[in-house]
Amino acid sequence: MPKPTKNIDDSRLLAANENVAALELKGLVKAKKFVKGDRYQGYQPVSGIYQKPNGTLTCELLCGNDFRVLERVEDWCFGQVVKDGYVGYTLADNLTPATDKTHYVCTLGTGMYQQGDVKSKFLKWLPHGTRLRVTGTEGRFARLASGQFVTVNHLRKIGDWEGDFVSIAERYLDVPYLWGGNSPLGIDCSGLVSNALTHVGIESPRDSDQQFADLGILLDKSERPRRGDLVFWEGHVGIMVNEHMMLHATAFHMLVVVEPLKEVKNRIEASKETRFLGLKRLTRQA
Repeated sequence: MPKPTKNIDDSRLLAANENVAALELKGLVKAKKFVKGDRYQGYQPVSGIYQKPNGTLTCELLCGNDFRVLERVEDWCFGQVVKDGYVGYTLADNLTPATDKTHYVCTLGTGMYQQGDVKSKFLKWLPHGTRLRVTGTEGRFARLASGQFVTVNHLRKIGDWEGDFVSIAERYLDVPYLWGGNSPLGIDCSGLVSNALTHVGIESPRDSDQQFADLGILLDKSERPRRGDLVFWEGHVGIMVNEHMMLHATAFHMLVVVEPLKEVKNRIEASKETRFLGLKRLTRQA
């Protein structure tokens, strides 16, 4: 289950609505009932999490990633993404009972097949970050507990994390920008940072303001950027790939791009839309 939050002012992480609240919030919030919640996981390649049914997209749940269901009303489930504690609504058809997972998809995406054969029936696409339970191998394919197959070299064991989160983020170059997006089908600035850090074993909040508060140490203005530094504005974050160039998912280009930090700073400053906050350096890379 997600770590309980005592910041009851942050509605993004508050596992409660007007009807129900998570059990650990008893005494902190008012609700008609308090429940432990049931463990489910994403069934679709990518599932939207919304502020309310048919409302604004706030984030996404990837296939095999856990979701704590607190309430079901008709076709919708209210609950919490276990990875980062984000709260919202998703369609019940997007979920299936959770199982323990052993591996994750480490490439930008892969295919699930009916048999361990490249010519067998293709069942569905699985995005980077999908979590799966592997029970064995058949040649070049991993056999899943559910009976389907995925290419072995597209998977890594959970806990066998990669070393350079910047290289992971660079795989998303030219992926379309999507507010609240969290997959190679579409991603936003903080989703890109969170996805990359997760797969080097660094826990990351979902949104850029949370990341600014929780990740790394703030650099002095005199320090030169280096690869892996995070660059923050109010409402935006990027990743330095070297001293001068920054990788980010940006609504300006509607893509994940690499461009000079100086150019981005000048553009944002000219727009007067948001304020530069500074650079932060992670205390560890993996």
